[in-house]
Amino acid sequence: MENLWRAATGQDPNPDDYKGVEFWANPERAGWLTKQGDYIKTWRRRWFILKQGKLLWFKDPASVSRRSAPRGVVSVGQCLTVKGAEDIVNKAFAFELSTRDSTMYFIADTEKEKEDWINSIGRSIVQHSRSVTDSEVVDYDSKSRSEFKLSGPDELIPGFINAVPPNVLPWAWIDKDSDYPWYMMMAQRFKIAKGIMVNTFEVLEHYSINGFIKLKAAKNPTHPF
Repeated sequence: MENLWRAATGQDPNPDDYKGVEFWANPERAGWLTKQGDYIKTWRRRWFILKQGKLLWFKDPASVSRRSAPRGVVSVGQCLTVKGAEDIVNKAFAFELSTRDSTMYFIADTEKEKEDWINSIGRSIVQHSRSVTDSEVVDYDSKSRSEFKLSGPDELIPGFINAVPPNVLPWAWIDKDSDYPWYMMMAQRFKIAKGIMVNTFEVLEHYSINGFIKLKAAKNPTHPF
């Protein structure tokens, strides 16, 4: 019955959507997730595989082979965000994956698995994003992460006039298992933004500025602050 419903509603993925993806061997990440249906909003437990910029799902691990077809596939390069969603679906270990047109919801078995999936999908989004050219893609595993060392030389960061000592960088930029990919993903996606809203320091911290002025004025009443 489910297969008939899937065929009638056009849920079976187009083979072109995963052509050339060797999902049956050496996945970047694989495991159980519970996914909310796109049409009937029920939750079904499926075996997910992340490989070569595609998130694919199957009924179970035994159904994955060179000749098998996935029950669904998402091109992560078309996705914009992946983040926790417990407050939205009111379920523990939930996260969402959003494109410009839709949002999909998933539930992991543990908090650690949820965070691992979010980090893995986030890296894949950055690496396969269509808004980023091949020359701008960051290879987190073999290049960027290994370059950050607490005892290494000062880092040259684009936009900074002077080199920055690694020991003053946020830990997330240094720890290979942290959220470093998110910094890069947000920076690389600035180019597709229609605009950037900027608040001045005075607007954000006017209480601090007023207090500083009053303190200085008390010490030196003749100074033109």
